[in-house]
Amino acid sequence: MNFGADLTLSLESLNYNDSAEINGRDFNDDIITDDGHNKLLLLKHNLINIEANFYWLTNPEKSKGGVYAKVGTYFHTESNAIFPQIMAGYATNLTSFVNRFNPGKKK
Repeated sequence: MNFGADLTLSLESLNYNDSAEINGRDFNDDIITDDGHNKLLLLKHNLINIEANFYWLTNPEKSKGGVYAKVGTYFHTESNAIFPQIMAGYATNLTSFVNRFNPGKKK
């Protein structure tokens, strides 16, 4: 198999738990605002993460190298903010990065 993919959906919680400042700005109610409206109603989570990962072995007969790509987004329910993520790269040993790749042997 020369191609692989997986899809992840997770619910997470991002909360403020400290009083640290950055450049004179306080995290609480300045950088991280909490209006108390969780759009997930009964759930305590305020982040929804959806991501898809794709793996391609570029030349499985000669090497274990391949391309890795990730497309995903985080949705923060309290602010209705969307944080997209796109990443692509090349690994010289993709089979060690993705343990489900088993390059087939020629018969």
